[in-house]
Amino acid sequence: MVLSSVILHLAGILPGGFLVCFQSVPVIRHKLILFHRLNGYLVILLFLIAQAGAYMIIPTAAGGSPPTQIGLGVLRTAVTTAIVLACYNIKRLQIDQHRAWMLRAWIWAGSIISLRLIQLASNHWIRLYASDSFYAIFACSDIWDMYKLYGAPDQSNPTPEIYEACTSPDSSTRVAVSILAPGPEGSSALLVLTFGASLWLAFILHVFGTELYLWLTPAETQRLKEYSYKRQVEAGFKHPGRAGLTADRLGDAPAWKPAEDDVVEREKTANSQSE
Repeated sequence: MVLSSVILHLAGILPGGFLVCFQSVPVIRHKLILFHRLNGYLVILLFLIAQAGAYMIIPTAAGGSPPTQIGLGVLRTAVTTAIVLACYNIKRLQIDQHRAWMLRAWIWAGSIISLRLIQLASNHWIRLYASDSFYAIFACSDIWDMYKLYGAPDQSNPTPEIYEACTSPDSSTRVAVSILAPGPEGSSALLVLTFGASLWLAFILHVFGTELYLWLTPAETQRLKEYSYKRQVEAGFKHPGRAGLTADRLGDAPAWKPAEDDVVEREKTANSQSE
């Protein structure tokens, strides 16, 4: 079950992660709009397939500790929600919001890569400065399986010699495993201890980085708002410029107007004051 879930996840995320790179190429976005659109649908389909596999892996991923399960669940749900919101906004021709939510979705999803780097640094630090302070809890059956993967048959499996409570390969007894253990369980213990924390830190950094990037690119946001307004006028939308999930519809932001309307309003104000 776990292996098939991993295969399903990789079958979706590897080609999807490659194809999504083309979505951010300016020439493709501006000149090859049909390719951008079709490729976008394909990427979303592959992403949803990958998400299905990822959700099935969550209970056992990196030991399945509560922080890990919650972190993976929050990450997967946040990314999926961002994809849905991006799709809704593009259907409403709110292209500025489509850009923002697509950026959020894929940058957030990229935190799964950053967490590996953070985890490598965490593992190195722990081994150097706190190696005798950390333990993880494993079922005896899991430790037996770890040694089986290294080629140790049941009759010569060293698990019961190392852990007296582990008397059989089917034992559900749980034991504390030090990250200094010389066998595969030592490396697994370190992985379990640092995965959840690394995941949360990576996700927070990616969320902050995305919002910082959107805040630093207001000119592109304004350009896409103007373009969205024109497309929505052409499509006959009732409220052009704010047909999607914009702040002036959902919050207390002032109603957005295109630059041309701002100029007209200023001229009317000036004329009324002069009269």
